[in-house]
Formats: sequence, structure tokens, C-alpha cells
Amino acid sequence: MPTTPVAHCILMSLRLGVSSVVQLWFVTTTGLVFLVLFLALSPYRDEAAGRIQIVALVQLEFTYVTAALFFDRQPEVPQG
Repeated sequence: MPTTPVAHCILMSLRLGVSSVVQLWFVTTTGLVFLVLFLALSPYRDEAAGRIQIVALVQLEFTYVTAALFFDRQPEVPQG
């Protein structure tokens, strides 16, 4: 069983509809929550380490949002 909230969120994202838009949006929402928490709490004493962490979290958010936007969906109405 996961002992930390991060491990629990990772396991939940793996169980949620595999290769689906729901999984991408769940991970995007979870990442956004952790980004906001990081900005509110500023856990690092060193300012450079905090900025590097913020850049990494923003890059992850950007990656997941663009992945969700360009996800290969099945067409609702067949074309042809």
C-alpha cells in the first residue's frame, strides 16, 4: 500500500483508464495541485533549488496539457 500522497496519486493514475484522456486530465490536475502547494509552501531554503523545481513542475504541466489536447481520439462520426 502507498504510504505517501504522491505514491497514492501515481497508483491512482495507473489504475485510471489506461491510455485515455481521463488519465491525462487526472495527472494534469494532480500536477497542478502539487504546483500550487509548492508555490504556497516554498519547501526549499535555497532560492535556486526552488526556482529549478518550479520550472520542472511547469514543464510537466505543459507537457501533460499538450498531450491531453493532442490525444489521438477515435472520431465520433466515421469519415469517408
